Amino acid sequence: MEDLLQESLEMWWQEADGLPPMERTFTQAEQRSRESCLDRFLRTVEVELGEAPSSGAERRCARRRLTDAFTSFAKTSLGLEDSHLELLLNHGFSDAATQLAREARHIDPSVSAADIFQASRNAWTACALQVLMGHRMRLTPAIFACSMLYPYTDNFLDDPAISTGAKLAFSHRFRGRLKGDRAAPRNEQEAIMWRFLELIEEQYPRADWPEVYGRLLMIHEAQENSVHMLRAGSAPANVDVLKFSFEKGGASVVADACLVGGRLTPEQARAAFGWGVLLQLADDLQDLQQDLREGILTIFTQSAARMCSGKASKKDHDGHFERGKESALRETTGKETESSGEARPRTDIFAFPQQPAAVALDALTTRTLNFGHRVMGQIDRMTSNGSARKADAAQIKPLKEMMRMSCLLLLIWSAGGCTKFYTRDYLARLETHSPFRFDPLAERRGRLARWNAPLTRMFDSLLEEESESTAPMLVASFLMPRAALS
Repeated sequence: MEDLLQESLEMWWQEADGLPPMERTFTQAEQRSRESCLDRFLRTVEVELGEAPSSGAERRCARRRLTDAFTSFAKTSLGLEDSHLELLLNHGFSDAATQLAREARHIDPSVSAADIFQASRNAWTACALQVLMGHRMRLTPAIFACSMLYPYTDNFLDDPAISTGAKLAFSHRFRGRLKGDRAAPRNEQEAIMWRFLELIEEQYPRADWPEVYGRLLMIHEAQENSVHMLRAGSAPANVDVLKFSFEKGGASVVADACLVGGRLTPEQARAAFGWGVLLQLADDLQDLQQDLREGILTIFTQSAARMCSGKASKKDHDGHFERGKESALRETTGKETESSGEARPRTDIFAFPQQPAAVALDALTTRTLNFGHRVMGQIDRMTSNGSARKADAAQIKPLKEMMRMSCLLLLIWSAGGCTKFYTRDYLARLETHSPFRFDPLAERRGRLARWNAPLTRMFDSLLEEESESTAPMLVASFLMPRAALS
């Protein structure tokens, strides 16, 4: 994986002149019109949440109304076409998510809707890779199991009520199980995780598919590193945050890609690693304010905390991040060297030490957007070189269009939700590439967040209909802050 990491770091540090090319810009009048369409969709959701259908017929009618409302919203506000909606709603991503939810509840009836949403996002990544790599989109046992594993392991390792010793002991046992050890699970949660690993082993016997388990071990190693190294109060002063972030994101999606067919070409591994890094960076920017409160080190919290230390009082972030500031805010210039004295690509985030912190975060976000543009180029090259020839060509084009749009909008909307960390001019430029203005979007997402409990009840209700899709609830999560689903 070291070669993939270094290639991605070199791509990250490539210079770019401003924002990357973007397909659309929106006038304020266009944005207001699209916001009106969003409001109509949200009103429909709100009405349905108040109805609480009690029979199968009522649930089916509610599903149709929600699907029709979303279809109208997606076409008028997001600019999606029938080919995109076919992938989302008809025999594509929604079917995979519905199957995942039902199988998850079969294995663990107590699994939360929030964990199912998280696992669905994991599965969608793998399902997209299936199409890009020339396979039919479907939820295989291995994709289901891997997608479910990481809500469980993440929840355990992130739980503040569990001691560090217990986490380390679990991590050691889980590593052994990934290597093929057959140690008995210690508790019910471990038994469920061991069952997920058995599903992977049934599809990919260890003796025949060693690469699969090597890739899964890489995820675990990156996860361990992030737990040990990326806490502001405990991280070493020289922690390489960018490197750990790239390893964690890249390893995850490379493993997803390997589960599609059992092995990868170098070009497939390169594109998957880059996409994983991009998704990790998008998640980190989306979680910026929560990570600041919890003392999580990412490249974005480093830059934002530096801003807070220079411009804001401790109470702006409850003083939580301030305690780890000395280790989090290391600044270097130029290139770092290994013990051999050879220069290596610089992975410290403060590439702009002379600039005000807000400008540094402006530039960091621009760099992330340009990195995303280059990753999409890698994916284009992978699919143009024959890996997707067996797939339905009609799916590949709309899939890549949705990938570009979703990554771009996630980054833009995440920046728009953290306005105090950016310069006004930069936000104004970004906002022209969003179909919605930032402030109205934040207000509407706040409304959705307050509907978390009734949305969960409706999700559970629709899940009872064996013949029906839960597409409306899963697609609605696209607009919801992840924190609202926790």
